[in-house]
Amino acid sequence: MGVSIWFVRINSQYILIYNVQIMQSDCNLVLYRTSDNKPLWASRTDKKASGCYVLLQGNGNLVIFNDADVAVWDSDTIDVSSKDDEQYRLVTQNDGNVVIYTSDNKATWATHTVN
Repeated sequence: MGVSIWFVRINSQYILIYNVQIMQSDCNLVLYRTSDNKPLWASRTDKKASGCYVLLQGNGNLVIFNDADVAVWDSDTIDVSSKDDEQYRLVTQNDGNVVIYTSDNKATWATHTVN
């Protein structure tokens, strides 16, 4: 299916946090700028579920599931034209943008938070 993401840090400037002790545990996926802890983007799924986890699925869709394995948010990036061996990665870039890339470096989704 995918890889569970608890936090992704590419450098010391930006961090994508999900359900960690230092932030809300309300199923909200949030991108913070670490210099001032300013939230730059959020999935807006706070208080919509409990016991959530996030997966980057093999089809390129980033999904937040509740504790009953029901999707409460997704990036709507299912790539039906992808090759059988296509791989996706979620990158927190140095410029503050979080992007889903295909294995040939095609961007399929982004937070649009370039700073």
